[in-house]
Amino acid sequence: MLFFLAVIPAVILIAYIVHKDKVEKEPFTLLLGLFILGALTILPAGIAEYVTMEPLAKEMGEDSIGYAIITNFFIVAFAEESMKYLVLRLRTWKHPAFNYTFDAEVYAVVVSLGFATLENILYVMEENTVKIAVLRGVLAVPGHAIDAVFMGYFYGRAKLYHSRGEVGAGTRDSWLALLVPMFTHGFYDFCLTIGTDTAMIVFMVYEVIITSVAIRKIHTLSKGDTPIYQGGVVYQQPEQAAQYTPYDQRTDLPPYNQQPDFGQQYQQYNQQPGYGQQYQQYGQQPGYGQQYQQYNQQPGYGQQYQQYSQPRQTPPQPAQPQGIYCTFCGMMNQPRAKFCSQCGEKLY
Repeated sequence: MLFFLAVIPAVILIAYIVHKDKVEKEPFTLLLGLFILGALTILPAGIAEYVTMEPLAKEMGEDSIGYAIITNFFIVAFAEESMKYLVLRLRTWKHPAFNYTFDAEVYAVVVSLGFATLENILYVMEENTVKIAVLRGVLAVPGHAIDAVFMGYFYGRAKLYHSRGEVGAGTRDSWLALLVPMFTHGFYDFCLTIGTDTAMIVFMVYEVIITSVAIRKIHTLSKGDTPIYQGGVVYQQPEQAAQYTPYDQRTDLPPYNQQPDFGQQYQQYNQQPGYGQQYQQYGQQPGYGQQYQQYNQQPGYGQQYQQYSQPRQTPPQPAQPQGIYCTFCGMMNQPRAKFCSQCGEKLY
């Protein structure tokens, strides 16, 4: 029963994020591998936390504010989020299935929930109470998923910018894919570590705001899913790419004039029996010349031609207001819009 309560929150959240991937579902084997690798990152993250926190506690004291800030933001949050990001980057950055921006959301959430699931199992089995399982299922596991939403948002933008050759913007968002989840994770832990009434009020308000922002972000990114490569397709096999390559650009076929029997086939059509006679037959039909003159001598023919040749007078049209073009997803927005209606990107 406790094991089921420890696992079911991650299963529900993974099903939700996979469902929101509307354009193209990700390979099951890739998602399974990301989940397992995410769970395994708990080991190096735990070692890093233990090695650094013990000496710091002796030096600063566990009850000091400085100790809480350093441990929550720069040790725990950095160790866990950097391990997740490392798995994400090494496993998916060059994967051919990573061809839409929302794919980054799916990958990041799956990696993070792999970590959260194993961590939750260890906590619940250690405490051995339903209360802990329920509390962590409502707060801790969704907290890891929320951190992953922001990681996936910037990670997908970084991939898109790099594919367009905008290396500077891509590098910036690569760093934000790590730093923003570090802050959201660290602030979550910091409020719980302080534990005062004020800190708990701030924590509850923070949870409501950050959860609302994450859900809205998922909805917006799912609706405005953007192809990373032109056409949104990455061909995994050379023969797949050849099917969609223009004929004159394919390298696996000989030129037109060197195909077997090309010259013979051309001559065959030129030497069909009766070809010349058939052409002359149409030119010698009775009344052919008279029929042509008949059309040329219709009454009002010249006047009718002149009528159509006169330019039409059209009233001047009022100038239409220009919209604002989103450089991130290509959507044309209203002239006074500040954010893109498709992807939520700031327009200026």
